[in-house]
Amino acid sequence: MKLSLYISIAFLSLHLVQAQDIQVTLQPKTPLLAQQINGFSLHCDFLFENVSDKSFNLLAIWAWLYGPDNQCHAIKHLDASALAPSIATSPQRRASPRSTLLVFNPFYALTKDKQATRLVYEFSFADSTGHIELVRCEIRPKLYETKTHLQLPLSGRLLVYDGHDFYSHHRRIDFTHPVAKRLGLTQNASRYAYDFTLVDQQGKPYASNRNNIKEWYAYGKPVKAPASGWVIAVVDSVADNYIDKKGNVIQGGQLSLENPASFNGNYLIIDHQNGEYSLLAHLAKGTISVKPGQLVKTGQILGQVGFSGSTGNAVHLHFELRNTSHAWQAEGLPSSFILQRRKLFMDTGDIQSN
Repeated sequence: MKLSLYISIAFLSLHLVQAQDIQVTLQPKTPLLAQQINGFSLHCDFLFENVSDKSFNLLAIWAWLYGPDNQCHAIKHLDASALAPSIATSPQRRASPRSTLLVFNPFYALTKDKQATRLVYEFSFADSTGHIELVRCEIRPKLYETKTHLQLPLSGRLLVYDGHDFYSHHRRIDFTHPVAKRLGLTQNASRYAYDFTLVDQQGKPYASNRNNIKEWYAYGKPVKAPASGWVIAVVDSVADNYIDKKGNVIQGGQLSLENPASFNGNYLIIDHQNGEYSLLAHLAKGTISVKPGQLVKTGQILGQVGFSGSTGNAVHLHFELRNTSHAWQAEGLPSSFILQRRKLFMDTGDIQSN
């Protein structure tokens, strides 16, 4: 009974005037539907600006999913009920006076039978007096089909150590964070990125000592061009990081907030001449064998997996498909790979022999 009443109230609220104290914009402006094995993912962010002198707390998020027939096919929500409320899965919920708040889309997974052509979101904010402000946002996502015929950039038994699911660090870039502001980030180039490493039959990525980067199966392995295109950027001079006895990563090259590209370590960017660009990062110093202006072919050896840049404590190759050639100010694009003449969709935790 309580749920039915709340749904009725929520439907009525769709006809209310947009809140004046809190404004919302989408990032990216045109969210993309990415095809997955069992459906689609919708990875977008809601950026709220509190233009008032009051503080607000986010209490609930509702979403109505409409199909091509313009009928509602599903309703989803997070709210503040229960001892461990579902709204708490959104970590940042306070909109301070004259500040911004970023909320990652919590309803990112769409099944194949739910063809979403339009989604209507409603966010309930409360001020200190209990006054509720309702903020609405409509999304008309665009199904994205990868234009480039991509092949996996490593050979062997590949693990997506971290991909682009809701919990991935690639996905969770908060533009309102002080570090993101210093970096000047306004887009997420790694929104659909992969961190590839190699594993054995037991799923282990290193022989015995994880602190010895040379014992990682991926270290030093050839990096192949995922598709043909023109090389437009190369950095090949950054020393590998190393891991000390306590498990701390010691940077081989300086990470600079004034130069966000330094987080890539050694990297290269390939222009596929169709509005899509591949970035491959964390290669070993001195191993990149191509230069800017050079045409590369699918499967051509580009360099070797290294441990340069912002690697965390895992040896891996970072790969992302993006919409511009800029080293960091780009928006990520969904990508699929071609393996044995079929499309391959991968995400965090997936293992694929190549």
